[in-house]
Amino acid sequence: MIASKMIERLRKAPVLRRGEIFVLLGIALLWLGAISLRPIVIDNRCLGRPETCQSTMLNALDLRFFNDWDPWANSVSDITQYTSGVIAILIPLLIAAFAALKRRISGRGALLQAGTDFIILLMTTLLNGLITEISRLLVQRPRPFVYGDPAQHGAEFAHYTSFVSGHTSFATTAGVALVCTLAGRRATRPFIALAILNAAIWAISTASFRVAAGRHFVTDTLGGMLVGASVAVIVALWHRTPSTPPKEFHEQPLPRPL
Repeated sequence: MIASKMIERLRKAPVLRRGEIFVLLGIALLWLGAISLRPIVIDNRCLGRPETCQSTMLNALDLRFFNDWDPWANSVSDITQYTSGVIAILIPLLIAAFAALKRRISGRGALLQAGTDFIILLMTTLLNGLITEISRLLVQRPRPFVYGDPAQHGAEFAHYTSFVSGHTSFATTAGVALVCTLAGRRATRPFIALAILNAAIWAISTASFRVAAGRHFVTDTLGGMLVGASVAVIVALWHRTPSTPPKEFHEQPLPRPL
């Protein structure tokens, strides 16, 4: 029942809320503030107390897929992450442009539609980054390669940000946000199914390469998927219940030429 209501709500056209720009700025500043707190909040315990950072202390799942630093896999994970973001930006732009070419909406309507989808994606990305960083400050989990050599890697505060995986959460939130966008634009079921497949491919591949690179544990990537998907859905639902929808977003289709 709850799931069906959520899907029904996501099928409504997204609308920006009043004061959206201030919300975006606020989230961005909070994210930057959280990152700046790393040297103050994080305890780089592996350097002074290496006995607290032994691989034997890991759970069975993380120990099974434990990997040391691999620069090649790390580079590939960057590519998969950025690709998911590029696709999430380009597809809504192409949809708006196609609608304008088919004279379903005017050029102004296409710009408003594309702008709305981009701003919602931007908010999703910023909020995902903020929540990811807060979880890192709270958990302060060493990255896998720190367990391999605490003396060499244990001094850097950024090496205690393993949970959750930022690359994985970003790839997931970008993919799920695209699915929500297509639902709100009344895309066909096959098209939405392809978007779901796209989200799964980039989320899983990014997670796999982050683990292979020794940058994250499996549970870090699972947590990243959960955070990313949750944020995308919550932000999308929030934009489906505007208080006073602007008139521009109810623009009627242009008449077809005779």
